[in-house]
Amino acid sequence: MNQNIPLPQEFLILIAGPIFQYLAYFLLQCFLSNYIDMIKVYHYSILFFNLLPIYPLDGGKLINLFFSTFLTFKLSFYMSIFVSISVLIILIILTPHYNLNFLFVIIFLLIKIIKEYRLLDYQYQKFLLERYLHPSLYKKTKLINNVNNFYRDKKHLVKIADNYMWEEDFLNKMYKKC
Repeated sequence: MNQNIPLPQEFLILIAGPIFQYLAYFLLQCFLSNYIDMIKVYHYSILFFNLLPIYPLDGGKLINLFFSTFLTFKLSFYMSIFVSISVLIILIILTPHYNLNFLFVIIFLLIKIIKEYRLLDYQYQKFLLERYLHPSLYKKTKLINNVNNFYRDKKHLVKIADNYMWEEDFLNKMYKKC
């Protein structure tokens, strides 16, 4: 997925899943009215699970999107991972330990979070390369001191020593070295 999508557009993409699920729920209610109780249980189970603030899920991506509005790309990702692990710990504490299916889901999510954490440098380089290859016209400008402080929805003025360089020039210089 492109990591330089404007934040409002990414928000619309993220909420499309739950909106479609509600649509499917109402359609199933109309056509399968005999199974309404079972449909309701499955619907809300899937919806609430997907909206948990755990990173690979839509809820975790929404948390990351929220943090991206005021934190750097990397810091918002670290905060999302922290929230994800915190929620998993709370779920482990609050859930009965005899539920083997839930334990497998928790382990899977933990493995996924660890993999995402390990790929942060790769994701950040992808983020910068996308900005280099497809420069966007962001309305807000941010002064930053180093390459690790890029924000998602802002244009950057990079300060190197006593020189200032626009993001496009900085990324051109950075990737032309290769």
